[in-house]
Amino acid sequence: MCNMLNIVYMKNITLFLPDSTYEALNHTAEATGIELPHFCSNILTDFAASSRTVKQQEKSRNGNFIQISQDVRDSKPDKVIPQMQLVEKIVTFLRKNGGKSDKVSVERAIFEDYKSEFSKPHWQTIVGGNELRWKKNTQFARNTAREMGLIKSPKESGHGIWALTDKAWKWKFE
Repeated sequence: MCNMLNIVYMKNITLFLPDSTYEALNHTAEATGIELPHFCSNILTDFAASSRTVKQQEKSRNGNFIQISQDVRDSKPDKVIPQMQLVEKIVTFLRKNGGKSDKVSVERAIFEDYKSEFSKPHWQTIVGGNELRWKKNTQFARNTAREMGLIKSPKESGHGIWALTDKAWKWKFE
């Protein structure tokens, strides 16, 4: 049937365990010389602590598995980089390169400008679309620039090419 286990550790927890689970836990607790309620309390405390920093396996873009700790995934950046600042960097880079460039070159230039920040774990985590967080933010900035009429659509510029509109050449950043 079931055995009832009461754990008192700041708050009461009542667990109804199958006999086999209860016996296994009780046997392990006795072997360590700890009473069962304290033993289970220790297990739950350890589990709660480890779940905050549990490592999760994710597949990177190149197909390899990488370990990302949950606390890094949920971390906040040391420095917030406003999207409009990235828009300005993209437009400035494209102006210097005759008004257009391939996506990879733009991303490389943006990374170099923010290397000290983008090299940190927060920015190196994989987010939606299986992209690094800093690349995803750069892509969002590019989309914002397109919505503002500063960058041409892929239909106009070609797949993987970021190109400025006439408006972007005249645009003044405040």
